[in-house]
Amino acid sequence: MARGGFSTLCFLALGCSLSKALLLRADGGPGSGRTLEISPLEEQEILNSTLLLGAQAPGCACRSVNANLKNKPPGAQANQGQALPDCFPEHPVSAATFVTPASDINTCLLPEGFRTVSLEQKLKCLAPDGKVGTKASPAVYLIGDSHSAMLRTGLGHATSMPVFSASWWGANHSGKVADIEDSLEKVIQKGDVVGYAMRWDARGVSEYEADIDLILKIIKPKGAHLILFEDNPIMKMLPPPCYMAAARGTFPTPCATPVADVTSSHQHFVTAADKYVAENTGIVHFFKLASLFCDPATQTCDYNVPGSWAPAYRDADHISEDGSLYLSPFLCSFMLDAQLHRGGLTNPA
Repeated sequence: MARGGFSTLCFLALGCSLSKALLLRADGGPGSGRTLEISPLEEQEILNSTLLLGAQAPGCACRSVNANLKNKPPGAQANQGQALPDCFPEHPVSAATFVTPASDINTCLLPEGFRTVSLEQKLKCLAPDGKVGTKASPAVYLIGDSHSAMLRTGLGHATSMPVFSASWWGANHSGKVADIEDSLEKVIQKGDVVGYAMRWDARGVSEYEADIDLILKIIKPKGAHLILFEDNPIMKMLPPPCYMAAARGTFPTPCATPVADVTSSHQHFVTAADKYVAENTGIVHFFKLASLFCDPATQTCDYNVPGSWAPAYRDADHISEDGSLYLSPFLCSFMLDAQLHRGGLTNPA
């Protein structure tokens, strides 16, 4: 559960017991929840429907409402009104769509990283429930520059594992993984997952590798895992004018970046990430997401979720809340295939 809370319904298809009740995690944050007693008849109805869904795509099945989306997640099911999370629950566009998140200790997104922040404050981001090294089950720790912070919503809805995060601004700023090494050492346990993301055009491959080497130094003795996230494509301009251009039927918009340019600019980092996966089988995993923001027909990566009007970007390089949610079913299936899962896809509250 990411800081701020996500609602999760525990189904038998995800390995949960229905013998007494359904446990709902309330939106009040870690540790909150309530138990709902159900009748034997209700239990059987839920059991039947859940086993059916589980047989189709355990934990990651979703309802494909927008048939025009260019990239379909593995768990997508034709929209027949079934009780599944939407593959991509779009939100109305407003001024808030393009707002940059606040940067302070309360959002766990700091301009210059955590170097001067006390261990106590770091743990408020990475262990807000106070469980430092004493968790009963695995969690996800999402770290890196501001591009990692934009993945919080999507990752939070891709798994029912709790998601904690500490992020910093990347371009022209000084934050790095070494700033939170002390807190990571305290919170990481066996089976945990660390997710690491950074803006690839902001720093060099050597800095990228230095961060990864330090993460591996921490997690390998503890039996934890690492997901490396490919960076998202960078737009050619801010998205609001492109949204208006799209409304006039102009595609690709002036924001669009050619797929060939994205592939070329990512190549050295992709090579480095692939090398870490090859050298750390079963420990390091690489989620390649850039192509999900691109249209195979036009060979461009635009401001929008491909096939939708929804802005995938809040500015020229940070994905929006919708852009993050769009990744959820893909992330869910990726984690399931990598055997990192504890739970499955959830809908936003």
